Amino acid sequence: MAGTPSPQRTGAFLLTTLAALAAGAGACSLSQEGVMPPADTFFFPSSAIMPPDGQWLFVANSNADLRYNDGTLVMVNVGEDVTAPGADGTVTLRGAASDRARGSQWPVCPQQDYVNAVSRSVPPTCCWDVLDSNILNCDERLYVQSDATVRIGSFASGMEWQTNCSGACAQKEGCPFDPAGARIIIGVRGDTSLTWLDVLPAAGGPRPSLHCRQDGVIQPLAECTQKVTSTRSDLLTEAGDTNAPDVLLPDEPYALKLDADRDLLYVGHLVGNTSTPDSGGISVFNVSPNGPAPAAAGFPPEPAFVTPTPSPFPANAAGVFGITNLTLHAQLGSDPKGPQELFASSRYLPQVTSLIPYLSGSQTATAFNCGDNSDVVLLGAADSLSTGLSGAEIRGLAFVDPPDSAPDQPQRVFALERIPPDLVGFDVGRTQSGAVTVLPTSLIETCSSPTFLYQHDAGDGMRLYVNCFDTGEIYVVDPTVPSLLTTFQVGRGPAGMVFDPNLPVAYVLDFSQNDLVVVDLAPASPTQYHVIQRIGFPTTVPR
Repeated sequence: MAGTPSPQRTGAFLLTTLAALAAGAGACSLSQEGVMPPADTFFFPSSAIMPPDGQWLFVANSNADLRYNDGTLVMVNVGEDVTAPGADGTVTLRGAASDRARGSQWPVCPQQDYVNAVSRSVPPTCCWDVLDSNILNCDERLYVQSDATVRIGSFASGMEWQTNCSGACAQKEGCPFDPAGARIIIGVRGDTSLTWLDVLPAAGGPRPSLHCRQDGVIQPLAECTQKVTSTRSDLLTEAGDTNAPDVLLPDEPYALKLDADRDLLYVGHLVGNTSTPDSGGISVFNVSPNGPAPAAAGFPPEPAFVTPTPSPFPANAAGVFGITNLTLHAQLGSDPKGPQELFASSRYLPQVTSLIPYLSGSQTATAFNCGDNSDVVLLGAADSLSTGLSGAEIRGLAFVDPPDSAPDQPQRVFALERIPPDLVGFDVGRTQSGAVTVLPTSLIETCSSPTFLYQHDAGDGMRLYVNCFDTGEIYVVDPTVPSLLTTFQVGRGPAGMVFDPNLPVAYVLDFSQNDLVVVDLAPASPTQYHVIQRIGFPTTVPR
């Protein structure tokens, strides 16, 4: 059921240090009106997502210092210039990639650093960095589409991109919605909500547009009201109890994973404890375009909150548990293209476990309705991983499957552990009797505070990327050896990494210096694994 958070669930949002914030410090929101955020800049960017066809990067500003009354979602043109007809003639939107290609057009920057935020009175431009001539520094106002900026609540975390007609149910039963449209689904920690925005294709205009209000109003800095915060209990409804309170979405929605094969969305909650039922576990949403939830005219139904699932992990000595990462993959040792399991990583233990969604009363994990999946439950599966290291907090998983041309190669799984800071590799095999074996076979020490693990092939083989919030580094690992290839600096507090589907570059969110950096990944490039552009002049104080 959509709506605003209840008064009991709002309050002050305190952050002791930026490092603790990136590690997953708790968050609440302010619900009163206050200072409106800017529509054209970054302020403590915390997450981002890119559509499969590239061009636009959607960046969530977290409002971590509570300077404004909300965080925002901004649309950034990181690709080529876009030219299209407009109301006043031809409109050209500047693209960051095009500005990089303009090369010698830009002067050298007049200063070495940006301790103080660049004044808004200074016209937006680009210039070559004084200390590193490979880096083009550009004002983010050149690329942020300020007329499309919306408010989404404080401190967004995980984000998922769902194309309207790409799910299994749409493939099976047809899709009455625009197949070029999509939906951005965001876990918002400060408001304890699942917020979604419908992305409308450009349709002859220069850029896509966003729809995120239940009343249909679309305007700059509109407050998004398409939120899910609670649901009615089916068991209580069936029992005729009309006075029972709604089941609230548990606090700290953090890790999101879209299951397109089942039209389900899983939401892992970062913090829970033994005294709060269903906290620190995984919530399930039905996101089928054929679902039962009400829909705004012309748009798919809203995500339907099905149920919260208790933590699959035991509590630690302090009685707490939480989820840091969710990954979909086939059962270990089986065909990687087979039915997917949900692998959940623990925040407080060095463990990973797998779960499978079932319809209540069904004997198979694949028997799902295209519509009402209100009886879905998550049950434990057979796979589990433990690093064997005394410590806590698995920050991510990466599966490296053997290629079709070499099926006898071992399947490898990598788990990033935060305490102690190590990337642990496992080889998955089978005994002569057919039993699956999972053996830790490698350990690569990382920076002191690894935050996320990513994998991507930019043309020279699969690589693993570890971002280091405290040191401002990215570690690059070759998983085939495995070995550490290199490390490189990106800026203060890297909080997320997104890979461009069209260009051999990655975008890194610098949470602590309020900018976005572009990293060259092109094989054999003289600037491979080097920052080649900063979108936004780096400063610890937002503009």
